[in-house]
Amino acid sequence: MTDVELREANEIQKEVERLKRFLFYGERTWTGQLIKRVPLITVKSNAYGVLGSSIYELDTETKNEILEFLNDKLLRLENRLNEM
Repeated sequence: MTDVELREANEIQKEVERLKRFLFYGERTWTGQLIKRVPLITVKSNAYGVLGSSIYELDTETKNEILEFLNDKLLRLENRLNEM
């Protein structure tokens, strides 16, 4: 493994650990928040019972996927409303 590959592997490992830590809390709480902090957007799981909150900073790709999901949800809700 070259130095470049090792650095990349270490960065990926750090990201995996951050995501696992966030998912641990995020999956155990009912609500969360998207927080805009220029230039980043973060996701925050709300504290619940003995569990504290957890924050995960989104990269551009993940942010765009979440926004796409929310836009799809908006369209589904608008269609449902129009059907009523």
